[in-house]
Parts: sequence; C-alpha cells; structure tokens
Amino acid sequence: KGEEYLVEIGPHTFGIPEGGQAMEGMKVGDKRDVTLGPPKTSSDDPGKSVTLKVELLEIKTKTYPPLTDSLAGELGHSSAKDMESKIKRGLEDANLRRVEEEVNGQIMDKLVQENDPVVPSFLLEKNMELMQRDMIENLQKSGKSDDEIKESLDKNLDEMAQNATFLIKRELILNALATKYSISVSDDDARGEYEQAIASLGLPPNQSQSFMELGEENLQRFKNRVREKKVLQKVREKVQIETTS
Repeated sequence: KGEEYLVEIGPHTFGIPEGGQAMEGMKVGDKRDVTLGPPKTSSDDPGKSVTLKVELLEIKTKTYPPLTDSLAGELGHSSAKDMESKIKRGLEDANLRRVEEEVNGQIMDKLVQENDPVVPSFLLEKNMELMQRDMIENLQKSGKSDDEIKESLDKNLDEMAQNATFLIKRELILNALATKYSISVSDDDARGEYEQAIASLGLPPNQSQSFMELGEENLQRFKNRVREKKVLQKVREKVQIETTS
C-alpha cells in the first residue's frame, strides 16, 4: 500500500513499459483500478498481473532552470552557448557512432558466420564461468534467494553458452585480422578513445575520471575498442576496393 505516492508518467510508470498508458486521461480526483502485468521472463513464465486502486490527488509539472552562463559555468563550461554547442556536437557524434556500430556489428556477424572458427573448450569454460559469476552477483544484489539464483542459471545456461561462443569466435577473428593487417594499439590510441567517449557524454574533463586512473582492466577495454575499429575499417576498405575493381 502506498499513500500520496509520487509517480512520473512515462514509458515505465510503476516500473513497467505499459505503466504510463494505464493512467492516461485521468484528472485530479479521478479513481481507477489499474491492472498491470509484469514483463514475461520466458515463454513458460508469463508472470502474474496485479491490480492497483489509484486515486489522482495532484498533477505536478517538472520544470527545469533556464540555461544561463552562470549555470553552464557551474557545470564546467565556458558559457551557455559553449554548452549548447558541445551537447549538439555530442548528439551528432553519438548518432554517427551508433550508425558505425550497427554497420560494424553486421560485418562481425558476417565474419563469424562465414569463417566459424573452432572455439577451444577451455576458453568456453572460462567465459561461461565469468558470465555465471556476473549473473550470480547481480541476482544477489537484487535480493534473490539461492534457489531463485539456481533456477535463473539453469534457465539461461543455453543462452549464455551461445553468447559466450559467439564472443569467443568474434575475438579469435579480430585477433587474426589484427595480425594479418599488422594493426597495433598504443596507450595514446586508448587515451583518444577514452577522451572521445567522455566528450560524447558532454562531460568536461574536470568532472570525469582521468585517463591515468582507469586501471589496467579498463585500459585494455579501450585498447580493444580501438583495435576493433581499426580492424573493421580495414575490412570495409578491402570490401570497397574489391567492389570497385
């Protein structure tokens, strides 16, 4: 039971996709029985619906402060115009990256499909262990019991194996192509990738973690991203040359 409970109307009101639609058209003083169904976790587990007795007590409008030079300065920008420019540029860059990532994803899918490298069993076991460990930690944080965790692991075991197999094949192909094209990645390359990622978020340097504080694991993650971009750029160039010749 919740009294005077504040909810934000949107795609996930009440924490589920259809929540916002359930309250559409209500006015102050209106009462309504709202029946909601949780998302399906699998085809065999449709979940249960729940009915909420809702009375709309008040409608509030979210307001935002005007963007001024003073506010922009507090957020680490030189002026409101500078902040707007960076946000616009960040959105444009993000859209270009999204398109590039989609194309790269299609290329990788095709490379895996056509080459289908053999996955060493020890690599599959290692990746499965890591995936299961991450899943257990996340379920424990959400308060799941040991029995619920075991049930979730059993349900997702086949899917995890498929994902792990694909990721290993992907990595084997990237390694082979990086060797073939003599592609190397330096710390400076990783730094550039990191700074680009920070810029895309619209964060000024003084409000983000410095590159030197990333740690070895995160440094390697950015190096892997750069290597993948360089490899797929070479693949796209090769495809274009063969197509036009």
